[in-house]
Amino acid sequence: VAPVAEPTAPPTRFRTESPTVPPTFAPTAPITNPPATAIPNDPPVDAAVLPKEIIIENWVIPSNGDAFPTIEANVGDTIVFLPSPGHNVFYTPQDSPELTCDESEAIFVGSSDNGASITFEPEDGSPDGTRHVVFCGIGTHCELGMQFVVTVFSELPPDEPESAVSLPKNINVDWAIPADTEPYDPIEAIVGDTIIFNMGPGHNVFIHPSASCDQTDALFVGDTTITTYTFQPDDGSPQGSPMFFACDVGSHCDLGMQIVV
Repeated sequence: VAPVAEPTAPPTRFRTESPTVPPTFAPTAPITNPPATAIPNDPPVDAAVLPKEIIIENWVIPSNGDAFPTIEANVGDTIVFLPSPGHNVFYTPQDSPELTCDESEAIFVGSSDNGASITFEPEDGSPDGTRHVVFCGIGTHCELGMQFVVTVFSELPPDEPESAVSLPKNINVDWAIPADTEPYDPIEAIVGDTIIFNMGPGHNVFIHPSASCDQTDALFVGDTTITTYTFQPDDGSPQGSPMFFACDVGSHCDLGMQIVV
């Protein structure tokens, strides 16, 4: 894991902290080989064409009067709502100067029971930014705070760095015992990237300082269907610092549920 300049990333609430305002996503179909995929680290020449995902982890009615922050995106970016039963997603297709809960002027994205996503097309953006309102259309959920503004640019915002190196990425891992019981292929990440473990019941994720299936001083990451870990500055080094992730249920680690990042 190598350090990188601090990214200009979507607001913290939408990524890895455990927000008071809860945004969820549908697990991808399990695979056996290769068990993990990642966007290559080599940056493209033009950062404006590199799409990114903005993860909404807790798409629920805000508590304590909190509000979802305004976020910025580029054409080609995708907002991913992780699964959140009992809610749905609408967004206004036109530039919306004011917050709104009016479904008649909005596009229905879908139920968020199993996750939902919005990918912004060229007509959704403009050089100066087109403002869209995203909201839940169930009952009075929108009026109770389930709404936020996303400003979509057709090119990089003026204050966004031109180097794609600073853009964080998501690394999706379908977390199960490999069919051949061989460990997952090693992958590379940079500080700010997020690894997403998609798993069924009966599994978990730990970080092993031992760099093996030895569970001494193991650090618990999670055991939910969607478990994420975002790499912090202390995790990286100029030469790269290996981190060993494993499932500590029974002998799952020995059966191949281990991956080095």
